[in-house]
Amino acid sequence: MLKNNTNESKRTLSYLFHNDYFNFLSLITVLSGERPIGRLVISKNLISKIASIVSNAGYRAKYVPRSMLSESFLFEGGKNKWKCTKDDIIHLKKNNIYFYISKQNSLIDKLIKYDKVLNIKKIGKMLHYPTCCINKFNKNVEHNCYSEQELLVSAYDYSKNKMQFPFYLNYGTFGKTLILHYPCAYNCKKSIDLAKINLSLVKKVSFEFYKKIISYLKKPVFINENAIVYFKDSGISIGKKYNSKEFIVKGRDYKNIEIFEKGIKADNVFIEGRICYFK
Repeated sequence: MLKNNTNESKRTLSYLFHNDYFNFLSLITVLSGERPIGRLVISKNLISKIASIVSNAGYRAKYVPRSMLSESFLFEGGKNKWKCTKDDIIHLKKNNIYFYISKQNSLIDKLIKYDKVLNIKKIGKMLHYPTCCINKFNKNVEHNCYSEQELLVSAYDYSKNKMQFPFYLNYGTFGKTLILHYPCAYNCKKSIDLAKINLSLVKKVSFEFYKKIISYLKKPVFINENAIVYFKDSGISIGKKYNSKEFIVKGRDYKNIEIFEKGIKADNVFIEGRICYFK
């Protein structure tokens, strides 16, 4: 995967895996040859380290300030996904970039062009997302439903056999995922096929990373339109209570949670939602 797998390259990949996983997966799927082009969202202080890995592997790279792209802040404003303040947005515009990787400059230029005008379907096609997932995502955006919470609720509602899902499509648990797009459903076959390929790539980079990913993605998740709760225990039970050390919340701030069949009681307030179990 890497022509010169130096200690510096290993340290950078390890840093990305633990601190910036989405970019880790974006990078290895391109350097392995699985995708002809990739796009990372990184801070300026990572440019030289990632550029070195990309150059050593025989790839070309270009980067563009996030403030130049229509896509840049679509998600940050979406219902507490990142809880961004105005100052946060200013910081992102100033310090974050889109970093493009490919063996062909023409592909990079084309993707930058589509990013600047937010052509969702063409962007998704270039990044090798399944057509069904691209169309579903585009439909959600048209209805102004593009926060992570809303997209995952939509995936759950669109899924079959809601009792238990393949862990391959557990998106975002503790910042980990095996796909680089939001699935149209938790049992989307095309997405599962991609996830299996990506898991094998992670295993090639590090067997330790491989084991950790599977462990993370087999943990249950509670979702509704306003919050996502990631449980640290793989075997949560209806009627059991959990404290804040036993879960992580995105979108809200809960101190205690009790599990019910059709939702949770968070700090003594019942909240309807979906509990997703993964195997």
